[in-house]
Parts: sequence; C-alpha cells; structure tokens
Amino acid sequence: MKDCKLIITDIDGTLRSDTGSIPADFFSVADSLYNKGVRIAIASGRQLKNMQQLFEPHTDRLLFIAHNGATIADGRKILYDSTINPIDVSQCISFARSNNLTILLYNSDTILTDDNSERLHSFLSSHFVPFTLCNDLTNNTDGIAKLSFVDLDGGIHLLKNDIAELNIAAFQANPYMIDVTAIGTNKGTAIRQLCKMMDTDCRDICAFGDSENDIDMLTTVGHAYAVANAPDKVKAVATVIPSNNDGGVITTLKALFNL
Repeated sequence: MKDCKLIITDIDGTLRSDTGSIPADFFSVADSLYNKGVRIAIASGRQLKNMQQLFEPHTDRLLFIAHNGATIADGRKILYDSTINPIDVSQCISFARSNNLTILLYNSDTILTDDNSERLHSFLSSHFVPFTLCNDLTNNTDGIAKLSFVDLDGGIHLLKNDIAELNIAAFQANPYMIDVTAIGTNKGTAIRQLCKMMDTDCRDICAFGDSENDIDMLTTVGHAYAVANAPDKVKAVATVIPSNNDGGVITTLKALFNL
C-alpha cells in the first residue's frame, strides 16, 4: 500500500457497529495515517453537517463524500456540490404520495420531511440524523442533493423497479430506504472527481463498504473491501473482511499500513 494516499470508508454498517459506535481506535489510526500523508475520506448517504459532527474533533483532518456522492468536502470546506433537478424532486414527491411512502429531502442544512409520525422520528433519532418537519415539501425542491424513499415496514424493495423508471439514480441503502441522487451521481463518480482534485490514481485508493450504494465506489478503486455483514452482491466485488461489529475496517487498516 506504499502508493496509497487515500482511504475511503462508508459509515453505517461498515465503520460503525450495529449499536452506532465508531471504533475507539479509529481516530488514533486516522491520525497516524494523516501523519504518513494518507487521507481518510468518509463516504455516506448522510447529510454533510451530520457527518462532520459525528467525527469531531477530527473533522478538519478528514475528507467527506456526502449525500451518496453529491457533495465533497475537505473538513468544513465544500469542494464540489451537485443537486437534483427540482422537476425530478417534485416527481419523486408525487411518487411517494401515490405509493404511501415517506420521503426525505436532503439539503445543505438539514433533512426535510412531512412525516410527523413518532415512528419515523424515532428511526431518524436512533441514527443521529437531524431533520426538520416541513408541511409542504413541494415548496422546497431547490438545492436538494439527495432524497430518500422510506418504508419502515420493509417493503421498499417491492418498488425498486418502479423507482428506477423515474429517470434518477436509485440505490437501496438499507432494508427500509432507497436513496436517490441526480443521474450520474454516486460514490464512484465522486471518487473520480476527488482523484482529479488530489492528482491521485483511483487504482491506488483503498475503500470499504457494506451496501448496494457502495458498489460503484468499490468497483472504482484498486483495493476494495467489503465487511462480512454485507450482502453477497457487495462481497462479490471486493475482498471480504471481518464485520462492522468486529472492527473489520480498523483491523484491516492496521494490517495494511503496519500500524
């Protein structure tokens, strides 16, 4: 890994355990790598500010790929940002209403939802996700980097093909959510954009993931790793390492970089 100057890891289901904890030695490992000239990028479907808060006080030393690739930041400085066409956002809101789905709209400040149910609020709070209740989402279609269709009963996969026909990029993030970005926007395209900025070859990047929205990322880099708890389709494109609950990311980084 002597030529590797960039490591990318997903958060939920990959770096964090199922109880929501980040490995205790993650920050010491990140500091050691930073001192060796190796940057760590945190890649997630999460909202940027939420990601930055999760990794305090080390935010300034980390790179962030937020909203499934729609936003790239170096610490607190945004390097790249893309949004979904407002017409497509409106179409997705209509689709959600027609199919009795909750929809979440991610902008630069928060996540907007018109679902005031205690069940949804408990779900978002358990993942430490900030949100704002909005009575009329149709007035907030500008500046949306990502949106999510949510079915907490677990039936979201049944609508996957219908969602794919909306002329958007859609990825199943977990059993309850399908994430949507603008066409051509995903973690893989964000990595290629970041490589140009850093003058780094994608083949020299090491990446870790666990879900469908990580496949573009894992197939873009030269060193791809999937945690053991990942679905088979994700593990098929990567080297399998211990699960998120067994500290797979940290264990692998220590071995690869002799830490």
